[in-house]
Amino acid sequence: MSGMQQMEIAGGSAGIVHTYGDNTGGTETVPSGSSTVVIEAYAGGGAGGIASGGATAGAGGSYGKKTLSVSGGQTFVYGVGLHAPGLPLSDGSTGGNGGPSATVDTGTGPAIALHATGGAGGPGFSSSAAGGTCTGGDTNTGGFSVTGGVGTGGAGGGPLGGAGGSPSNQGSPFGGGGGAGQSSAYNSGAGGVGKVTFTYS
Repeated sequence: MSGMQQMEIAGGSAGIVHTYGDNTGGTETVPSGSSTVVIEAYAGGGAGGIASGGATAGAGGSYGKKTLSVSGGQTFVYGVGLHAPGLPLSDGSTGGNGGPSATVDTGTGPAIALHATGGAGGPGFSSSAAGGTCTGGDTNTGGFSVTGGVGTGGAGGGPLGGAGGSPSNQGSPFGGGGGAGQSSAYNSGAGGVGKVTFTYS
C-alpha cells in the first residue's frame, strides 16, 4: 500500500482515516465496526506549458465527496494517478501534461463511481487550460481554469484544494496547477498531487 497514511484517533472504528496519495491504487477494506464512510477524491493539477513567451500555466484538479453507509469487510477500488511533471527548458514551446484523476469505484461495498479528473496542462502558447471536473459525488467541485497567457496555475477544487504555482513552480497539494515556464529562462512547474481519503465512523 505505497502512499497510504493511516491515523487512529479513537477506539474501534471511530475516527479512522485512510489516505492514499500520489501514484497509488488498490483495494480499500472497511474496518470492522464501521457504519459510515466519507470518501473524498482530489484530482491532480495540470503542469504548466513552456514557451519563449506567452505560455499558460496548468489548471486545477477537481474534487468530489460522497457519504455512504457501510459494513466492516466491504471493499472499494481506488486509484490516484502520478502527478503531472513539469517541462525542461529544452522543450521549446510545448503544452504541459494534464493532471491525473482520482477515482473510487465499487468493490463489494455499496455502489459508487466517484471520478475526479485532473486539470488540463497549460498550452505552450497564449490559450486557456480548463479545470478538472468531477462526477458521482454528493459534492462535485471543479478545479479552477486558467485564461490564456497567465503564468500562475489554477487552484484545485474542494476545501483543501491547493493554490496554483507561480511561474516555474509546482502547484500546491492537492490539485494546484503548475506555473508556466519560459524556454529561455526557466522550467515549467509540475502539477500538484492528488489524493483519496476514506474517513470512517
